Amino acid sequence: MSFKHSFIYRNRIEIVIALILFSGVGFTFYQLKVTDNLVWLIVMSLFCTKFVMGATGYYLYAEKRAPSMKKMLEYVLLRFY
Repeated sequence: MSFKHSFIYRNRIEIVIALILFSGVGFTFYQLKVTDNLVWLIVMSLFCTKFVMGATGYYLYAEKRAPSMKKMLEYVLLRFY
């Protein structure tokens, strides 16, 4: 079996999306617990909202075009809606 047909190669975009989401939420949750500052709860809410909008936008983009890691990162991390 070649690497191109492995699970990780086929689903690498979903794996990267999950890693970004869990690391972002984990960091902000850790900061919320350490500082007891509710600003981190607002930051976590904004991060999750922006992330979901970016992931939805990327999947709408990928339906019509070929999936691309570069476009996924642009939609999820860089675009502001």
